[in-house]
Amino acid sequence: MDAIHPDDREQTLRNWQKAFESVTPLDCEYRLRNREGEWCWTSVRAVPQLNSEGAVLRWVGMNLDISRQKQLQQEVEANEKRLFMALKAGGMAAWEWQPHASFWSNELYELLGIPNTTPASPETFFSCVHQEDLPGLAKAWEKAIQGENEYDQIFRVVRADGEIRWLAGVGEIVRDQQGNVTQIFGLNWDFTQEREGEEALRKSEKQAQQANIAKSAFLANMSHEIRTPMTAVLGYTDLLIGMEQQQEKAEYLQNIKRNGNFLLDIINDILDLSKIEAGKLEINQESFSLNEMLADLRSMMRVRAEEKNLEFGIEFISELPEWIETDPKRLRQILLNLISNAIKFTETGSVRVVINYLREKTEATLKFDVIDTGIGITPKQQSRLFQTFSQGDVSVTRNYGGTGLGLAISQRLAHMLNGNISVFSKPGAGSTFSCSIKLPVRENVKMTNPVLEAVPMKTETSMQEYQLQCRVLIVDDQRDVRHLTNLLLQRAGV
Repeated sequence: MDAIHPDDREQTLRNWQKAFESVTPLDCEYRLRNREGEWCWTSVRAVPQLNSEGAVLRWVGMNLDISRQKQLQQEVEANEKRLFMALKAGGMAAWEWQPHASFWSNELYELLGIPNTTPASPETFFSCVHQEDLPGLAKAWEKAIQGENEYDQIFRVVRADGEIRWLAGVGEIVRDQQGNVTQIFGLNWDFTQEREGEEALRKSEKQAQQANIAKSAFLANMSHEIRTPMTAVLGYTDLLIGMEQQQEKAEYLQNIKRNGNFLLDIINDILDLSKIEAGKLEINQESFSLNEMLADLRSMMRVRAEEKNLEFGIEFISELPEWIETDPKRLRQILLNLISNAIKFTETGSVRVVINYLREKTEATLKFDVIDTGIGITPKQQSRLFQTFSQGDVSVTRNYGGTGLGLAISQRLAHMLNGNISVFSKPGAGSTFSCSIKLPVRENVKMTNPVLEAVPMKTETSMQEYQLQCRVLIVDDQRDVRHLTNLLLQRAGV
């Protein structure tokens, strides 16, 4: 007995005495000290051998070292304890289902608000599920058992006290070799707080969307009232510039005009975006001469480029139709923005516009590549380019100004023209902004090799002839604008 662990001696002795007295087989486990002096677990099995009169002749048995099995068992028990503690800390409720039995942890009873003496079964669980969610949950359970999908659901339960809670649940299905379900085990946890947070977020997003729609609708409806004061300010400034003889005062007026134009650009961008968001910006399809539009753009943009000593040109790599059908005002707005940006962000080199016309059977693609040798754009900056109120980074806004609306507006306008704008750029290596729009193909449309001619200026004689033949009726709801228009016409000799 000295070789047996002190904690196991009393129980081991009782087991032997019981076997001897009842003459029944012995089956027990205890710890023995081995030759190295270490304690090892031993499984002992012994049976009595009897003579013909039933008396015990001897006991025959064997000892089996089960130390490894005991170690594994202890590790499993420790892991189960840790898992139980983790589930408890996380508010997880465990459950298990077998064909003839079910098990629920106390946490599941607490989630459902029912006594832990209630029989654990799928029927009991489904009786707690909210009636609106019951069909979907039952269907998901059946599909999981049939092997069509995993069991992973979010649903409501009605507790015994009437409180409604959201629960999340997952389950793992065990099958035999024939595919029959032998066991399902899983977890449920309280999802109420997360669901309420999601609902609050959805409400906030909806309110924000409604507020944005209301803002856009207001600005779209008020566009005339917002633009009109700036029209008067800039118009009277132009008049004063023409009348002022003192150079210093004239420079002040030029500063007012320049900053007024900048402010008007911002106002126009905001109002255009608001109209788009409010769905009040209309696309007016009409046939017009693309060649004339490009000649006008070249004349205007060449002046801006020359102010920065940049080369500017428009090139063609295909024939163009004499007339195209789209919205000329919006196409012009897109091109003006892309070219203006290219000039603004280019300090040396050139800005080129390359135009290509690709015709298919039922539609054609008109592509404009605006290529500059400017500062370039990083991939991170490119990901934000077409977002509203976004530029490359803070330094871009500080160094170059602007609202960050131009590209966002241009992209949306391109979409409205059945097109798209894309960008290819590397930092320090310039950028290429490509605008492609779809055009209808008309029969018997004449194709030409475009040659851009300078926009003709009216001669003094032709202007005088025109003045003698015209009468002007000024119509505007703003007195200041009517007065300004009258002064401008008088100045022009009308």
